[in-house]
Order: sequence, then structure tokens, then C-alpha cells
Amino acid sequence: MGAVTQPPNLSIVTEYLSRGSLFRLLHKPGVREVLDERRRLSMAYDVAKGMNYLHRHNPPIVHRDLKSPNLLVDKKYTVKVCDFGLSRLKANTFLSSKSAAGTPEWMAPEVLRDEPSNEKSDVYSFGVILWELATLQQPWGN
Repeated sequence: MGAVTQPPNLSIVTEYLSRGSLFRLLHKPGVREVLDERRRLSMAYDVAKGMNYLHRHNPPIVHRDLKSPNLLVDKKYTVKVCDFGLSRLKANTFLSSKSAAGTPEWMAPEVLRDEPSNEKSDVYSFGVILWELATLQQPWGN
């Protein structure tokens, strides 16, 4: 892992996550044969660990766009949280930034209403991801 912090070439170098996004993997034909319940439970645990890492930071980091397209999977099916473009540091009780940018299917109601949010908003999004892992369906698809 590395970073270039000199403008105009700001960049981050990370490991290659060969299986792509969790979303792509979950909604591929024949996924049940590849991702049994035990493996999907392990993937859910990986997401929980990543979210816990962010929320235990001082001050906590709220991802604000936690969703299966922003979760990448390596060759051993380990899931990593990515895309921190909407993330914010939580200064006090709530985030001062209330931007509702993101993907509505995974967003907490308070974020959709453009109300102040905190790490509980990420927990709501995690719940949608858990549902997606359990059912292998796209959120709110029907």
C-alpha cells in the first residue's frame, strides 16, 4: 500500500482485489454454487470488521455510502470497504455535512431526508447489505 500526496498526482496504491465488487459477485448467474451460506456469513463479518474499524477511529469515520458496489472482494473472498468519497469525520453527535449524495437503495432514511447523520446510518446500510447477502437479490428490486 502506498500514496502519492504531491499535487497534481494525488493517488493511492492498494492491493488488487481480483473478484471485483460484492454487488457484481452476488448478482452473477450461478452464485449459489460459489457462495454458500458459510462463505456469505464470513463476507458479512468482513464488512462488519471494516465498518467497526472506521467507527472506532477517533473521531469516528462515517462512510455514508456503504453498499455492495463499494465492497471489493479478493481471491480468497475476503471483503474490503472502499470508495470513501462521501466519508466524513464525526465531530460531535452528528455529522455537520448533510449531503444526500449516494445510492438510495442502501441509504438510511435520515440520509435520504437530508437530515444529520452519524455512524448509525452506516449500520442501516449494513443491514441492507446483510439482506442482500442472505437473499442474493438486489435491494428493493421488486
